[in-house]
Amino acid sequence: MINQVNQTNSIYFKGLRENLTTAETVLIKFKHKYPNLRSSTLLGTRIDNLQRVHEHSDSIKQKLESIKEYQEKIRVACFTKDKHRHWITRSTLNRVLKTHIEEKNALNCGYQLYLLQHDLEKIGIKNKRVRFYITDPQGTRLGGIDHVFSVINMSRCASIKNPSHWGRDAVIIDPWLNQFGSVHEMIAKYKELFNIKKGEGLEFYSEDFFEEPFLKRLAIILGIIKYE
Repeated sequence: MINQVNQTNSIYFKGLRENLTTAETVLIKFKHKYPNLRSSTLLGTRIDNLQRVHEHSDSIKQKLESIKEYQEKIRVACFTKDKHRHWITRSTLNRVLKTHIEEKNALNCGYQLYLLQHDLEKIGIKNKRVRFYITDPQGTRLGGIDHVFSVINMSRCASIKNPSHWGRDAVIIDPWLNQFGSVHEMIAKYKELFNIKKGEGLEFYSEDFFEEPFLKRLAIILGIIKYE
């Protein structure tokens, strides 16, 4: 079931209404294409809350082992290394993800979004890939806690750091959550789902899946190269 995050008494402009319809259509097609695709990360609300309370529970250990196996498989299959850089081709990534879905039927938020963005590109819908990190009251990132989603119809002069500048007609699509909605509504939903405590915040960045700095960061996360 596709869920639209919708607060009571919201006033929708024509552009926003059209973009919400587009988001719903895209998500429906995505879920038909990958009907049983589930999360492969610890960032699901229930699992995340469980980890904070019971870090050494058997269910968490099993989930961590599954993620390690998954990351290693993606790492070995996708990345090529030379003296200067690390990169990945779309054809290789598409093939690996297809195989992984067939075997495990699970992907993290980043790879699910990659597949959705590929669908958006095919029908000519421009979108921006945005990642957020959760920060403590001092503005320091909380390790390992982040998420990524897509924004359609973002204002050209938008400041990524400030969602209120993304435009009144902008819509967030999130295949990992299977939800879409206006920026204000979805940001509020993220704060609820990720259990943002008093004083904590969200720090936003745009990223290009095939941009070298992003691929280097991903290579670091997957253990291909060490952090410098």
